[in-house]
Amino acid sequence: MARSTMYLGVVGSAVLAVGLGFGWPSFVLADEPPAQTTPFTGTGGEANTVPGAQEPASPIPSPTVQEEPSSPTEGIDIQERGILPGLVAPGASLQITAPTPSLTAIRNAIKVTSKSISVNLRIPAKLPVTVPVEISVGYISPAQAQRQTKTYSPTTGLTLLYREAEGDGKPRAMHLDITVRELVPNGKSFSVSKQFTITPLYRAIISPLKFLMATQCDTVGKSDITFQWRYFDGTFSEQKFDLGFNETKMVNHFNSARSEFSTEANLKEPVFKFAERDIGEYISPLGYSGTTLVPGPTKEFSFFLDEGAMGPPPKQHSGSTKCKAHISYRIDRSLMTFDQF
Repeated sequence: MARSTMYLGVVGSAVLAVGLGFGWPSFVLADEPPAQTTPFTGTGGEANTVPGAQEPASPIPSPTVQEEPSSPTEGIDIQERGILPGLVAPGASLQITAPTPSLTAIRNAIKVTSKSISVNLRIPAKLPVTVPVEISVGYISPAQAQRQTKTYSPTTGLTLLYREAEGDGKPRAMHLDITVRELVPNGKSFSVSKQFTITPLYRAIISPLKFLMATQCDTVGKSDITFQWRYFDGTFSEQKFDLGFNETKMVNHFNSARSEFSTEANLKEPVFKFAERDIGEYISPLGYSGTTLVPGPTKEFSFFLDEGAMGPPPKQHSGSTKCKAHISYRIDRSLMTFDQF
């Protein structure tokens, strides 16, 4: 999964529409396909003035688009290059004028990226900023609302790292309210808002399964076991082995893992059953799981399972007195964050 990236642009109090139909023009730099996010849309606010100026406002020229020479790959489909639909492809540069030179430098350098529940805003160091400038960002979604405020440093730049709440784990709309202002008397300011989609991404690891023969299922010798299971994507598998009473078999192929997937993948917890093989005996087909893999906590499974019953059972029990096994395995689940992308 790659990141989605946007540059934010404003021209004084005027609205410049570039491919989005409304809102401030956005400049995208992306070197990988987009993560599970939808195209950014947004609107810019009016420039505000606080009485008593110290840094004079610069005149507001007409917006211009400065195009660099096209690269050899410019003609390929932008979806394959990770560019969000409706935004500007690499090779074009949008220089936007804000109320003052310092705000203009900040405005053209703001970069917002998002992946999973991570939303990162960065402004590089060494910009021609001559007065203290404060950046305040409000993060608003159905899961939570928070605000972060920080002053830009010409030496180190500025980074705001935000992690959205997991909530129900489903994709949801995220609204960013960004306000930039000069921290001087009569300082100028501007604001801009952006909307996009947050899609929580998960990692899940299912351990090998430990199968312990809890009863003597065959009257003579060891029990001939057929163990069947479905992975979290529904794929069927089975393994055959012989076990005596109280002997253990590690089903290593039961192990599986997946990362950077969302609830929309509709993955399920694995299901399984076993049978003691007798000549000519019919083994009924294995059903499917109805328990979603995420969201959910890490969990240890340990229970008795009767022959022919599908596990895990809805309730922990000791099993019947007939052929049974003790099953144990673990599912590790975690919500993924991306602070360094």
